[in-house]
Amino acid sequence: MEKASGELRQLQLFELDVLTYLIKTFDKYHLKYYVTGGTVLGIKFFKGFIPYDDDIDIAMPRTDYSKLLKIIQKGIESDYIFRHWSLDEKFKYSIIRVENPNIVVSEVSNPLKGESFPSVDIAPLDGAPVGKMQRNIYYKKLDLYRALLSWYYFDSINMYKTRSARDRFLVSVMRRTGKIARVVVNPMRLKKNMDRLMARQNDKGSKLLGTYLGAYRKKEMLPADIWGKGKLYHFENLQVIGPEKIDEYIHDLYGTFKIYSDSEIQSSRHYSIKKKV
Repeated sequence: MEKASGELRQLQLFELDVLTYLIKTFDKYHLKYYVTGGTVLGIKFFKGFIPYDDDIDIAMPRTDYSKLLKIIQKGIESDYIFRHWSLDEKFKYSIIRVENPNIVVSEVSNPLKGESFPSVDIAPLDGAPVGKMQRNIYYKKLDLYRALLSWYYFDSINMYKTRSARDRFLVSVMRRTGKIARVVVNPMRLKKNMDRLMARQNDKGSKLLGTYLGAYRKKEMLPADIWGKGKLYHFENLQVIGPEKIDEYIHDLYGTFKIYSDSEIQSSRHYSIKKKV
């Protein structure tokens, strides 16, 4: 399969610039990281971006994530913007996002999404309780925090995402009652509580490590040896660090990987990209 073309390829290359900068920054401050998600699939099957992928994700062990957060809270000189809810109350996500503010991206196929920027997301890599009951309680608490945040940010829920009948019903209820959430929910308190809860898990001694707030929730929590110490892989024109056991990572998280047909690729997302004047 050929690489992406047009605006999607432009977006990928702008995101690759952000990743290049971040790897240099991680090396400078001796911070450990792993590329995750679709980037790992791209490494395995394409040695670069999946032709129809539009993002880059990174997981960083909690201790290193906390160090990075302290660095950016003190101030870091960069052409890029580091975003986190502790720096900006309007930032709704529970991760660190690094954006190129000079490139404006609009998703043509989803005009309601508004404008965004080429970016890379950095999520904390945390452990989980050892006991099954304690672990399930832990997951339920995170699910509750996550649901309350989605309720508060009801007007930004992705309506194009494929969901189960149960989830479609919940989203419908959230959107109808969202104005109540703006009165009774404190998003900053929720994010602080959620972050404290995850940070209490020992990312070095746990048998499971992952980014539970990712799209796959429990499936994101993988055996610690899959992550290992990390391994260098070729991605586009870079050497990046990914999970040590890449095949096990893909199997446990995705099962099998389907390569889309040309017609499916043509119906995927389309973008308008412009530089700020």
